[in-house]
Order: sequence, then C-alpha cells, then structure tokens
Amino acid sequence: CQLGIIFIGNVSTSMLSKLRFHLDQTFDSFFFDIQFIEDTNLHPELFELRVKEEHNLLNKSSEKVLLQPTNKFYEIIADKKFEYRLDIGLGLTNLPIYSSSNENLLFLFGEAHIKYMCAIVST
Repeated sequence: CQLGIIFIGNVSTSMLSKLRFHLDQTFDSFFFDIQFIEDTNLHPELFELRVKEEHNLLNKSSEKVLLQPTNKFYEIIADKKFEYRLDIGLGLTNLPIYSSSNENLLFLFGEAHIKYMCAIVST
C-alpha cells in the first residue's frame, strides 16, 4: 500500500521532518512506500470558491476567517493520488476547514473521505 502525504498551502518544514521521522518509525512495515508531495498551492480562483466567512472562534475576536470546504481538498488529493499512483492520500494544510458533508461542522481538525481513500488534516 502506497501512502502519499500532500502539503497544501504553507506547512512548516520542521513539521515535515518530524512527521517523516514518526511515520517511518511507526508505519515502516505497513506502507510499501510513503511519498511526501510538497508545495501544492491552491490557485487564487480556487481559493475563493465555496468559502465560508466565520468569526474566529479560536481567539474570540471580531475578526472573520475564511474557511475552506473539505471537498476542495479531496479533489486536489484525488488528482495527486492518480498522478503519483498512490493508494491512500493524506492532505495537510494550514488553512481552516469546514465539512462539505455537514456545513455546520466548522473549524475541523480533519475529515476523511472513504470513497476517495483520502483525508485532510488542518494544522
């Protein structure tokens, strides 16, 4: 089974090296190969699609935050899975997300899509 970890947006390089170390230690015998696909960015026109503007609940300010729908990331991850011939895709992003399947679920840490064999995690 081949796992691809796709970095969407700005993800810190220190987190990348720690993640690589822990995945290699934990899942070395489970995955045939673990590929790290870096620097995948959202195109500006895609960034504005289907966003929700919500109050920032994390710091209780009046500032609003743009939340991205999880389906947007599933499409990117599915394309990368096909391009790199991966079995499972995991997306990591620094962008706040909301659930496309239940739009009342805001500021998610992550969500999985079984049909596409992928997941998105917001750091």
